[in-house]
Parts: sequence; structure tokens; C-alpha cells
Amino acid sequence: MAPLRTRRALWPALIMVIYLLTAVSYALATPPGEAYDEWAHFAYIRHIVTERRLPASGQRLVPEVTWDETHQPPLYYLLGAAATAGIDMSDNLRPQINPHLPDGYARNAYIRGPEHRWPWRGSVLGMMVARGVSLAMGALTVWLTYRLAQRLAPARPEVSLGAMAIAALMPQFLFTSSIITNDIAVALFGTLAALLLVRLAQAPTLRDVLWLIPVLLAAILSKVTGVALLPAAALVLAGVTIDRGNGLSRRQRLWLAGGGLLTLGVAVLALLAFESWNVYLSDHHASVSVALRRFILPALLGAGRGGLWRWAELPERLLYAYRTFWGSFGLGNIELPYGYYVAMGLLTLLAPLGVVLHWRRATRQARLGLAVLALVAAWTLAAPLYMMLTSSSDHAAPGRYVMALVPILGVGQALGLAELAPRARRAALLIPCALLLLVGATLIPWRVLWPVYAPGERLSQAQLERVATPIDYRFGDTLALVGYRLPQATVHPGDTVEVLLYWQVLATPPHDYTVSVQLLDPDRAFYGGVEAYPARGNEGTHHWRPGEIIVDRQYVPLGSDFAAPAYALVQVSLHRDESREPLPLTAAAGETGDDAAIFGRLRVVLPETRHAPLRGPRLALYGDAVALVEASASGAAAGGEAVVDTHWRAVAPIAHDYTLFVHLLGPDGALLSQADGQPLGGRYPMTDWLRGQTVRDHRTLPLPPELPAGDYTATIGLYRLDTLERLPGVDAAGRPLPEAELRLPLKVAAP
Repeated sequence: MAPLRTRRALWPALIMVIYLLTAVSYALATPPGEAYDEWAHFAYIRHIVTERRLPASGQRLVPEVTWDETHQPPLYYLLGAAATAGIDMSDNLRPQINPHLPDGYARNAYIRGPEHRWPWRGSVLGMMVARGVSLAMGALTVWLTYRLAQRLAPARPEVSLGAMAIAALMPQFLFTSSIITNDIAVALFGTLAALLLVRLAQAPTLRDVLWLIPVLLAAILSKVTGVALLPAAALVLAGVTIDRGNGLSRRQRLWLAGGGLLTLGVAVLALLAFESWNVYLSDHHASVSVALRRFILPALLGAGRGGLWRWAELPERLLYAYRTFWGSFGLGNIELPYGYYVAMGLLTLLAPLGVVLHWRRATRQARLGLAVLALVAAWTLAAPLYMMLTSSSDHAAPGRYVMALVPILGVGQALGLAELAPRARRAALLIPCALLLLVGATLIPWRVLWPVYAPGERLSQAQLERVATPIDYRFGDTLALVGYRLPQATVHPGDTVEVLLYWQVLATPPHDYTVSVQLLDPDRAFYGGVEAYPARGNEGTHHWRPGEIIVDRQYVPLGSDFAAPAYALVQVSLHRDESREPLPLTAAAGETGDDAAIFGRLRVVLPETRHAPLRGPRLALYGDAVALVEASASGAAAGGEAVVDTHWRAVAPIAHDYTLFVHLLGPDGALLSQADGQPLGGRYPMTDWLRGQTVRDHRTLPLPPELPAGDYTATIGLYRLDTLERLPGVDAAGRPLPEAELRLPLKVAAP
């Protein structure tokens, strides 16, 4: 038996290790402070550590942000203060707001300096240690999920392991347990309360009733949303005392009733004490009274805030709550691909289905447990649902408010998977689902979060020479743009173009400068741009040190109306946010605009461009590289303009930017008119053409007014402008073209 028990214990241990490693990766990928309300939560903890007292309710601890958390119950923050008590946080680090956050391009809310880098010290170290408190609470929640599922399906280890794995690998739960927030405390104590209530329903004991006292107190003193557990607990306790099927004597029922009243009474007294304490500390009321005045009493009176029930807005708000429950990171401005939410929606539907299927053949005790879970879930959802119906804010009830539902949902989903899968093929269904959750959860920190918050990489001079195209543009006396790289050689209109800029610090900049990156067409017309701090908004330039070479990665949208095919140029400038005054620019060489550097060249083609070898007929082949696949010449009256349309295809890479000539010859071979120039007016040089790509060129030939009507010849060919040497060509049959030109008949009509 001992080896068997050991093997069974390995699976929960493995899931717990995976959870811990994954949660740590979320914490490392998300910089300190880059989560909803995290600065305010941390300021509460730091205040307790440095001032040795609770803050006054409503006291502003971080003026830089527009909210505070000092109205919150203190338990979570006291635990965080205990964990960070030995850390010197007297630096009083303040958040530096990213002014470009509202633009939607920069996703980071704050700018980080050298003090945020490893090794952590001071307040940054305190923030990371405080995150460890959340991580520990998350780990306990995962373990309690396992125990809860065991209680409901003791003979089915796949259900308990599945519920544990689902909770451990849920992205939003991992994120919530890796940041500073009291939402994870409510999840922990809510799960523990649910487990105690299930035990009470199945096998009531006075001991479990009394254990409810500290658990409910802990939930309420963590966040006001813990109050939702009180009605659920009251209903369960009432049901236990009147249930004739549990075999309790009258004396035992009286003891349970007394214990239940004691439990609920202590919880209510704790609420009153917390409220009184906050009134004593300040003139502000705490969350309990605010919730009573704004939500609970209006609900009992049958009217929402402002007397309006917002039923029409409920579907959209439910969708928002659903998305933010499964995955919403940062300040809620980083979401997962749409397909992930669809997949999780299908998994969510398994929960009620699994409960129904399990109910049909479950024992009485299991049914009682399922009923308790449903009751706890209903009361947990009641307050957010009311907020959705009555609040004027579209974001009144984000999914993080109901993190306590994660264990309950995990149990239901595990039951659904287990009930739907035939016993013989259960592993074939459960293992792929587990792997899918594992891959999704572990990839998010590095594929979703880290690219948003990644700082600019520091390079040596040798590394710079290996990866960048050298340029030399100096902005003021502080910064030099010494290189660039365009990873995408070919793009389409409407694409987002990655641009890597390499800055060398000449002297510490006195300000944080905004980088403006724009895309221009060959005529220097604007077709898309971004403005942000360097490294996609993550670097404040006043933190840079002389001698550093910093990689600045920007992503620039190219306008969908860009006239392709053509080439695009990159334009870069620096300016201060307040005045928008650009830094003066000096360039050792290269093109410049108004205090802006212009460099690089991107090939822009239409999406339908084919990169295939030449197939089909051709009229002529020039230099084994350029095929003339179609040509037409339309005459006109003397004094007008003849039109010559040609379609060219690149058969092989083209070595030179050839000039295309179209000449009008008389019957005697005399040159009467010509239209020479690069194809497409130079907007798309031939060296940029892709193999297999077809390019159309349109030319007009002015006809002299005195030109007699008759038959003439239009000639077409290519030559090098520097040497005037024509590119030799052959016709469709492979015969050399006389004078290296293709000849087309052209009629000139009488005026």
C-alpha cells in the first residue's frame, strides 16, 4: 500500500511544482507595478512597514496614480508587511507614469529605471517579496481545490487531479497569484470556506462550524467581496440543523445551531469593528458601508444606482467579465487571442454538464456537496452581476472579482471531462486537454507578456557591427542614432512593420524624449507612424547612461492605402512631450527632413504578388533576368499622346536599376518622341523586384502636332543610365532583338 500511496501522491506534487514554476514566470515577466492597482496595494504594505500603523481610510499614499486601496480591509496587507518587514523600503520609490499609455500603442503603464533591474533592492525587492505572499496563497488554493474535488468524488482520482490541474493552469488565476492583490486572498479563504461547508453538509460537526469563524473572518478582512460567503454559510448552517437525514440528535442540532449563530455573529461584529476602526482613523467610510449604501440597500429596494437597470448593456458586460476572468493582464489592456476565449468557453460549458451527469448517479453526500458548491458560486456571482446591471461603468465587474470561482469551476470542468469520456478512453481525452492547458499557460508569460514589457537590450560595439546597418545621425548633444535593422524586407499595405533602432548615449539626456517613427512613400508622403518612448514605451531616456548602446524595437503600421508596388522609407525624430519641440539633428551623411532622419528602404508589394518562377508566354527576355510578358501601343492623333502599356516579370534577381525606354520611330527610323525613365517613375526600382513578380508600367508618348497620319513604330527596351549601354534581349523564339529593342506597330491618326 505504501508504494501505491507514494505514486498517487506524486501527481499532485507534480502539478504543484508546475504551478509554482509557471506562477514565478508570470511574476518575472510582469515588471513590478505593471498590474491593475498593484502600486496602490504595495503602497498600503509599505506604509505599514515604514510607519508601523494602518493608513487612514481614503488616505492617498501614491499621488501619482488616480486610485488608492487604503479603504480595503487590512489582513492581506498585514501579511505582506510581515513578509517584507526586514526590507529597507525607505527609498519611497514612486511610479513614473507613461504618458503614451492612452495612445494604445504603448501597453506599459509605467517607465522603469536602473533601480528595477536585478539585483532588486529597496521597494522593488519589497514588491517582489510581497508577490511571494500572493504566490503562496495561490498554491494553497490549488491544493484546496484538490481536496475539494476529493471530497466530492473520493473514488475518482482523475476528477481531483483534473480539477487541481485546471485551477493551477488557468492564466488569469496564475497572473492574479503572481502580483500584489487581495483578490487572491479572497480566492484562498473562499475555497477553504467552500470546503468546510461541503464537509458540514456531508458530515456535520461542531468542530467544522467553529473552524468557519476564522475562515470567514479572514475572507471578510481580506476584501469586502468576502461578505458574499456569509449568506451562503448561513443557508448551509440552517440546512444542516433542519436536515433530518444526517442522523444528528436534537442535542447535536442545538449545538450546531448555536455554533452557527456564533460564527455568523462574530463575522458581523468583525464587519462592524472594521467599519468603526476606519471611521476612527479618518472621516471616510470603509468598503462595507459604501457597498451597503450603493449596492445592497438599492438592490433590496428594487432600484439600481440612479434608479436604472441596465439590461441592454448586460450582454456586453458579461462578455467583458468572461474575457477578464480567463485572461486579462497588465492594467487589463493585454488580452489573449480570440480563439483562446472560444476554447475556454467550450471548456466552461463542461462544468454544469458534468455536475448534472454526476448528480444522476452520485450518492446523497456527493449531491449535498454539489448543492453547496452551487450555492457558494451563486452568492459569489451575485454582487458582480448586480454591479453589471446598475453601474455606469462598462468595466464595473472584471473577472478578477470572482477568482474564488476558479476552484469550483475546476471541479465542475473535471467532472464534465470525466463523465463524458468512456472509462477505457478517459486518458486519451484527459491527457491532451491537460497538455493544451499546460502549453497555453506556460507560453503566455514569454509570448504575450514579455514582448510588451521587454526593456531595450544593451549591446557592445562589436555586437552592433554584427547586427545593424550603420548610420550616423546625432540628435542634440546627447543621443546618436548609429544603426538600424528592418527584419521584414518585404511588406504589404496594412502590415505592421518592425523597425529596430540602435541608440548610442553621448551624454545623459536631461529629459525623457519621445521617439517618432514614420513610414514615407518615395514622394515623402506620410503613410503611418507611432510615437512612444524607446523600446515600445518601456525606456525613459533620462535613465540612460553615457556609452550605452540601446536597442529600440518599434512596430509601425503601414497605411492600407499605400500605392504598391513601391519602396517605403523610415523617418525618425525625437521631441519632448510637453513642447513637442524636436531635438536638432546633424547627420554625417544621409537624407534628412525637418529635424528628422530618413533612411532604409522597405519593399512594399500587394498581397497577391506571386513569388513563383516564370510560366506562360513572353514577348521578350532581357539579360536573362527581365521578361516582357505583355505590351500594347495605342495611337492617337497628331498633337496628342500615344499610350504604351508594358507588363514585366522578374525571372531572376536583377542586378541594376535599369532605365526603361519607349521610343517612337518614323518610317525612316528617325526618332520622333521618347519617354525614358525608371519603371513606375522610380517608386519601385528594379533591384527591389521579387522573382516571379509582375510589374505594370504605363507610358505616354507626346506626338508632334505636324506629324503626318500613318504607320509608325514604338520600340521598348532597357539600358543602364550610367553607361547608356542597352540590355541585350531575345524574342519569344530566342532570336536576338535588333538594337536590343522590341518593336510594336503604332498608328497616328489625322488631326
